[in-house]
Amino acid sequence: MKLLRDTDIISLVEGEKGIIEALPKPRDWNDKNSPIQPSSVDLHIGKIYLPGTKRDDTGGVEKPKDQHVLRTGHTAVVVTLEKLILPNNIAGIGFPPARVSSQGLLMTNPGHVDPGYEGPMHFTVINMGREHYVLTKGNEIVTMMLFELTDTVSKGWLERRDGKKASPLNQKILDGLCSDFMNVKRRAERISNKAVKRAMFLVKLVGAMAPIIIGVAVVLGNWIVPAWKTPLSNVQTRVTVLEERIDITNVKDRIKEIEQRQDKFEKEFQDISSAQGARPEE
Repeated sequence: MKLLRDTDIISLVEGEKGIIEALPKPRDWNDKNSPIQPSSVDLHIGKIYLPGTKRDDTGGVEKPKDQHVLRTGHTAVVVTLEKLILPNNIAGIGFPPARVSSQGLLMTNPGHVDPGYEGPMHFTVINMGREHYVLTKGNEIVTMMLFELTDTVSKGWLERRDGKKASPLNQKILDGLCSDFMNVKRRAERISNKAVKRAMFLVKLVGAMAPIIIGVAVVLGNWIVPAWKTPLSNVQTRVTVLEERIDITNVKDRIKEIEQRQDKFEKEFQDISSAQGARPEE
């Protein structure tokens, strides 16, 4: 098995039995904007369907859209503009290109394409980004890598289905999908409802407990205040007794006398040091 390179893919696309129908043809297959890259080919948005819509509504199976603004958490089903016609020795693997996935678009069903597959591709996409994602007909939606098998399969995809090609998107598929994949709206409503109920419960609880709280506060106040009065009174009495026993004025006079003696001593020491320094050397 080998991965097909650009020249291989171009030859298969432009051959008598082209393997990809409706692929936009550029002026130069080797241009940077070419749908065929060094070892892959880009497929594009053809039709856009919206889960949760009725058959005849815009976005339903009867009225697909060419453009749609996909909001955060919302889903859409995209059918490719191109149609694959793979021989029994060619298989493919598809995945979102970086320029698509980097904007938060998640593809739920990318994967391999069996040899012998015939029909367009369809993908369910979800916007997981913070911003709206605009789906537009003709824009890239999937990158396909093609592989040539060493041998042809015994029975290809189309043969296993008795020649029936890939069926178009039907209403059953749309009805089985949720338009709001993340249930953002419903989750927000549930959260807000819970918050309101919790707030109402707290209001009722506080209202019911208020008389009890006030009563307890009164009882504690009557008990705590007298309990603190006695120790505080004892401390104040002891401070007064100590002040009477200590002659504060006498202490201050003694401190002042000691400071004066220290100043006198320091002055005498400085005079002696100066006199010694003034003697001539012997």
